[in-house]
Amino acid sequence: MPVLVDPLRHYAHVRLAVKDWCHMAVDGSFEELHAFAAGLGIPRHRFQGDHYDLPPWLRSRAVELGAEEVPTAELLVRMAGPRGDRARRRAARTVKSAAMTEQPYFDDSGEPSDAAGIFVRPTEDVAPLELIPGLRFQPVTTDAVMTNFVTFEPGADAAMHHHFEQQIAIVVSGELTFTVGAETRVMRPGDLVVIPPHVPHGGFAGPEGCVAIDVFTPPRQGIARAME
Repeated sequence: MPVLVDPLRHYAHVRLAVKDWCHMAVDGSFEELHAFAAGLGIPRHRFQGDHYDLPPWLRSRAVELGAEEVPTAELLVRMAGPRGDRARRRAARTVKSAAMTEQPYFDDSGEPSDAAGIFVRPTEDVAPLELIPGLRFQPVTTDAVMTNFVTFEPGADAAMHHHFEQQIAIVVSGELTFTVGAETRVMRPGDLVVIPPHVPHGGFAGPEGCVAIDVFTPPRQGIARAME
């Protein structure tokens, strides 16, 4: 179970005489790390929760005593403790994503169709539905999924509600203070939220209003009925 040290890094902002430091962690038990640190003369109170910080001369001594020199990225993936656990989860997700890229996205599965596509500019081509005061809906739907362009007037409120359809809400412009379950966040352009079935949610627009895109699967029944 090796003790690990990464390269020295210069910390110009620290208020210390020594500004070059490295991390010393362990690929194993913390007791082994504490024993190794004690051999370097480092007191236990210098332990940082999952590593020790070493100046250049102690790093050299650690390497002489058998510490393994590794890049910082490798140290993070191998080190014991919560930070190492997080790094390993990130690495696992990266491996999974890489495996997915090996499968062709444009795989031409199934038989080709000659059905016509439909190009729509919802804000111009779709008559707005005003089902809630201060909100304007411009939905486009298929049998399986619905996209709804929602325009909030400044300060307009969408009361807390829930439904069985799954939903993704994406903020396009403005600001939306949005609650899902017990969590509330201020959403800005580019932010999105995934809303599972029957989880209460709602929100209100900022002082300049808001434009959002809601995606529902299956299509939101209440909106589909209003489109008939």
